[in-house]
Amino acid sequence: MSSRDSSPSSYEAALNELRRIVRQLEQGTTTIDELSDQLARADELIRQCRLRLRQVEADVKRFGQTHATDTDSEE
Repeated sequence: MSSRDSSPSSYEAALNELRRIVRQLEQGTTTIDELSDQLARADELIRQCRLRLRQVEADVKRFGQTHATDTDSEE
């Protein structure tokens, strides 16, 4: 399995791969077979990025709630 078929190691890596795919598509030199593969990969990368963003958003909310509770108890 190539590294393009696996999950990127980070949000930034996934985003960079997505940008590379978009550039290739914009150039218009992609074959139909490649187009299908690239669109499927882009879809997977988008899902991974959205999931990571949701995880970070939940972490930020928990952090805010924890510190709001700490602040309230100190008063």
